Amino acid sequence: MCGVYIRQLGRIFGVHAADVLTFVRRGFAHDFGCYHEVVARMNTAGAALFDESRLPAQWDHIAHAELAWLSLSYRYLRQLQDGEREPQDVPMLYRLRSIPDFPDHPVAHWLALGVVPMPTGPALALH
Repeated sequence: MCGVYIRQLGRIFGVHAADVLTFVRRGFAHDFGCYHEVVARMNTAGAALFDESRLPAQWDHIAHAELAWLSLSYRYLRQLQDGEREPQDVPMLYRLRSIPDFPDHPVAHWLALGVVPMPTGPALALH
């Protein structure tokens, strides 16, 4: 989930050189194990770009889709590992090694669930 949040922050603040402004996942020790948070690393120029009031209060359409895609991808992977499913039975969308590019549109969640086919070229209906 940290990776999804980092990508959402990149959509909000833009992607900059790592020494200017970047968001990274950090692990912290806790009595019950380790937990992770996303932290901002920045220099003086990055501090001018960063505004805490712009931090999102909720997931955007793309993040919702990415979370749904990750959940289903992990489920298919577990089913493959447990022998409950054959590789050819996994839909092509979930065989990808990286998260697909979802549109910033409410239909993105349905794309991630495989209910609506992912466009392979320009999709004017999604704009």
